[in-house]
Amino acid sequence: MIRTGGIPLPFIEDFESRSFNTNNWSIENPDDDKTWDLQFVAGQDQGEMAAYMNIKNYGGLYERDRLISPKLNFYAHKDIVLEFQFAYRQRMSAYTDSLIVLISEDCGMSWTRLLAMAEDLEPERVFATSEPSANEFIPAVGSDWCGSENNPECVSIDLSAYSGKPDVSIMFESYNSYGNNMFIDNIVIDG
Repeated sequence: MIRTGGIPLPFIEDFESRSFNTNNWSIENPDDDKTWDLQFVAGQDQGEMAAYMNIKNYGGLYERDRLISPKLNFYAHKDIVLEFQFAYRQRMSAYTDSLIVLISEDCGMSWTRLLAMAEDLEPERVFATSEPSANEFIPAVGSDWCGSENNPECVSIDLSAYSGKPDVSIMFESYNSYGNNMFIDNIVIDG
């Protein structure tokens, strides 16, 4: 049997394998400083690992790091949706980092922004799930995550416009602006 295109849906990533290699994620780290990694977390029912950016201990400012999914095959699907959970805390209310979600349908040659989250990007999505703190943020309770009471809703993005495409990739891009750690987890793409 010959299969063309990327991994068929559904695509589910909970990072419990403790390796980005399990599902063929790639990382772009232009400044060779801290980048996407895996971290033990708490406060969720779905496991103990999440992908995160260690922004609290980052050496520079205004750097971008990218976590890129494997190629996915949307060929036989419609009504496709990307969902994921996130947790983020500002270091100080005057500074905010950003999480940007992008999509490529041409093997990463070009990218289209789907969503940007930060505290200063109105009318885009509010991002912080906890009050600012100078302490290093690692989610410890359910209220540290999206979807909890008084927190932003978790992300659900309609990808139906990409139905029928055989080589789609999703990028999670962090933008460092002297903030605190950010986490993503329980990524589901289905149609």
